Amino acid sequence: MRLISLAAAAALIATPAAAADANILDGAFEGGYTCSQGLTFLRLTLDGDTDGYVRGRFFFSSVKWQGGSNLTVPDGEFTVTGRLNDQGQIVLQGERWIQQPLNYGMVNLAGLVKRQSNGALVLEGNVG
Repeated sequence: MRLISLAAAAALIATPAAAADANILDGAFEGGYTCSQGLTFLRLTLDGDTDGYVRGRFFFSSVKWQGGSNLTVPDGEFTVTGRLNDQGQIVLQGERWIQQPLNYGMVNLAGLVKRQSNGALVLEGNVG
């Protein structure tokens, strides 16, 4: 996942729009993000509904990703819920820990769902 600014993420959260069919998000997305512990691998598994509701699991760990590695990140996982609107904006909130590493907190996600020219879906957004 590429990151956007916190200001853009706040604007996404504050902009209501009609719900979209979130079934397009069903599946797993893999990428990475950078925060206080450094570069971190992320696997986001999502299940969407026709009314825009999304639920899923946010897994993070130490894994080599895009040529880099940060072997200090412990495995962690929590559930997320949120909404996808008809403009492709998605907001997910951390809900419940499945595996919580010591001194780690849940994060929220805000971003955009984009379709690439090859048909693949990409989530770009802010982890925070």
